[in-house]
Amino acid sequence: MGDLWIAEDGGGNDRIVGLTPEGNIYTFAENMMNGSEFAGPTFSPDGNTFFVNMQTPGITFAIWGPFARRNSTRRRAMNQALPPASIAPVVSDKLTAFAEEQGMSILEAAALERHGMPIL
Repeated sequence: MGDLWIAEDGGGNDRIVGLTPEGNIYTFAENMMNGSEFAGPTFSPDGNTFFVNMQTPGITFAIWGPFARRNSTRRRAMNQALPPASIAPVVSDKLTAFAEEQGMSILEAAALERHGMPIL
């Protein structure tokens, strides 16, 4: 995965912003029309088209890239935050070793195991 895109509204800041895995924020688009705001930003499954709605007058925009390609290293960087121990998955030594061998986080490996992927 890559950046998280967010529709902000209120207080005159009606815009689409991006948030990188490193915590950097940038503005992608600003709405200069009073009384209207962005909503529902999403990408097509192939990641080539960005869709966003304008609430008033009820228009959906399709914006074609190029957009940054999905990056497994960045996706992993976003998966590194560990949940509190009280809700964290119980992870075996075998699963921990598998995660290290595959270059993935323990949470990624736990998710794969939970969804039925054989852990060798």
